[in-house]
Amino acid sequence: MDGPDCRTIPTTYLARHGVDHDLFAGAMDDRTELPPDLAAIPHPRLGFYGTIQDWIDFRPDLPSRQRRPDWSIVLIGKTFVDVSRLLQFPNIHLLGRRDHDQLPNYCKGFDVGIIPYVVNERILHVNPIKLREYLSAGLPVVSTAFPEVKLYPSFARRWKLTSNSRPPWKRPCEPTTPRCAADAATPMAEETWEKKVALVGQRRHGGGGGENPVILGTLFILCGWVVVYSYGIYAP
Repeated sequence: MDGPDCRTIPTTYLARHGVDHDLFAGAMDDRTELPPDLAAIPHPRLGFYGTIQDWIDFRPDLPSRQRRPDWSIVLIGKTFVDVSRLLQFPNIHLLGRRDHDQLPNYCKGFDVGIIPYVVNERILHVNPIKLREYLSAGLPVVSTAFPEVKLYPSFARRWKLTSNSRPPWKRPCEPTTPRCAADAATPMAEETWEKKVALVGQRRHGGGGGENPVILGTLFILCGWVVVYSYGIYAP
């Protein structure tokens, strides 16, 4: 969407998806309860949620699990691929699928949010909702190197996977301080679905008002809910 083909059409604008910031910021609330299955897993916890599909690449990370067996890898989501090789490691925990409104509770117990996607043509254009959800929850993010992560260099560290790559968290994971969590989460308050709807309306009317932005906004939010619903089932 950012390529030259779009720039030739002046009325074409890229509208990235939003995030339910208030929901995921609840991970920083002391009243948010930690799920018992996650509480039983020792820190530091490197957490991922989403569909466990062929766009997830854990192969280069396997040696690190041998080097750092004290790091817990927590994977949440429905599995559509063979994960038997991961089960040989006692510090890898596959918890299965969870409802979307439960994810902030799990984020509360993560020390790092990870996005270990295979870098291919598809992933180079992916815009994962979980990136902004992790940040809204106050989590530092470690991800494979795809362009969307470049938007948040202060909070998301990119990791280029190679045959001999080492994990980017070279220091032991430390619990995120409240200040660091707030620094990551605060910018996401400007990336809510409501803010995106307003931006679409402004683009459509050149900054003016009118009734159409309301219609666009309703459609945009509905599309957002479709994305959220699909998120834990089919979509990356």
